[in-house]
Amino acid sequence: MSISFSTKSGAGSDAPDSIFEWIFEATSGDRWGGRLICDSNLFTPGDSVATQYGRYLILTEYAHQADLSTIGLDDANVFVEWYYSAGSSSFLTTRAGPGTVVGYAGLGSEQDAAYTARGWIEFGFGGAQQVDGNPDGRGPDVIAPRARNDLNGDGSSDVLFVHTASRSIASWEISDGVARQGGMLGVEAPGWRLIGLADANGDGTSDLVFQHGPSGLVANWEVIVGTVYRSTVIGTASDGWEVVGQGDIDGDGTADLLFQNGGLIASWILQNGVAVHGAVVGGLSAGWRLTDVGDVDGDGNADLLFQHADSGLIVTWLVTEGVARQSVEVGQVSAGWQLVAGGDLDGNSTHDLVFQHLGARQVTAWLTGGGRAEYARILGGFGDGWSLATTGDTNADGIDDLLFRHGPSGLVSAWVMQGGAVHHAQVVGAGSADWELLA
Repeated sequence: MSISFSTKSGAGSDAPDSIFEWIFEATSGDRWGGRLICDSNLFTPGDSVATQYGRYLILTEYAHQADLSTIGLDDANVFVEWYYSAGSSSFLTTRAGPGTVVGYAGLGSEQDAAYTARGWIEFGFGGAQQVDGNPDGRGPDVIAPRARNDLNGDGSSDVLFVHTASRSIASWEISDGVARQGGMLGVEAPGWRLIGLADANGDGTSDLVFQHGPSGLVANWEVIVGTVYRSTVIGTASDGWEVVGQGDIDGDGTADLLFQNGGLIASWILQNGVAVHGAVVGGLSAGWRLTDVGDVDGDGNADLLFQHADSGLIVTWLVTEGVARQSVEVGQVSAGWQLVAGGDLDGNSTHDLVFQHLGARQVTAWLTGGGRAEYARILGGFGDGWSLATTGDTNADGIDDLLFRHGPSGLVSAWVMQGGAVHHAQVVGAGSADWELLA
């Protein structure tokens, strides 16, 4: 029989559970399948669950006479055990593997990736995040772009705040350029420093990364649909090493961490929220500091950007598979200009640079290509009390916008970008002066 997808997600209670084997058949011909833990009365083998991009089929049921959460199998947990690509007529390796939970709210909440030998393709959410044959027109085996700082996986960047006194952490979830929902995520504990947002486990949503100063421990608050799910340890840094940036420097779809100790820059390569490899990337002379991380040459690997304090020179280390292969001079700025943030401002899939001059209250952008600045543009001026805080895709159009905060009032505004120029400005939300916008 056919079942309404919205009413049969798999969420349950303390009633007896079953383990259901299921398969998803996408409209493109791709398929994936695995196991679902949920109340026994929710499905029967042979059930069909329709979505916009395909259908789920319930194949078999292994009924139990107890609530399986008592042995660590929670209601609505979803496991993906295999992925079949119609384009290559082959089974592909999944990133999480068969023993890892990839969805926590039943069928339609699963999210994973499969490796094509050229890169990872994302799939899940009832076919909505599938790439092969996706209705958005992208061809097969293309890695879907992700929004920066996306806490709920909706394709729009969200905003993170820290209270200057209590160190409470809160977020705004943004949709269509406006803060639609806000909530408390937790409190920064004594000795810990919130580094920022990074997708440390490769699930498509940004997580909160912290470092403990006394011990060097680096931890992660894993976020699912805008809510902190659990805290995990990423690794422990040696004395003197401090997290200074994050970005996907090996092109596997998971953020990696950058550390600095004096003139040395090192990296941790992350997989499933854990540091699996660490190495020194290179050394810096006096006056240089890491200011940004982003893919300036369009090869799918994030590069490292440095600014010299005295000369204003901007240099990038072009990175491939986690290794710095070339140092390139991007350009030079005059005194007073600081590289504040970066993002894809023109939609060409390379990381552009955004500079701010607080004295002149001006913002300019360098649009990049091939690892160099191809075009410089004055974007506009801002009023007294305002400053550029960060960048992010506030309207899910694939182009990063500029986010400003008014210090005295806490008001947050966005310059919405199109083609590397400001299209319009709009208010995102009204904050408070004692809440600092972190990301």
